[in-house]
Amino acid sequence: EIAFWYHRSKPDTCITISKQVIEKSEKIDYQKGKSRGLNSMAAAYRVKSNYQQALENQFKSLKIAEEINDKQGVINNFAGLGMIY
Repeated sequence: EIAFWYHRSKPDTCITISKQVIEKSEKIDYQKGKSRGLNSMAAAYRVKSNYQQALENQFKSLKIAEEINDKQGVINNFAGLGMIY
């Protein structure tokens, strides 16, 4: 969540924090954290107009959210995809 706060004002900071969140979440097998990190990273790449990278991260996040039945995560990812397109 902290990373997402930075996605508009400091997208590079958001990407750095998101990578840390993803890495730590993978170490403890916390899929919801990994999904949220990918979602935040997608938002930062969207702000930087790197739409290919944004889509890649957004779809990875969506897949995880669907697999773990995180309904709010799925909603957030569809909203993110709408903003990218």
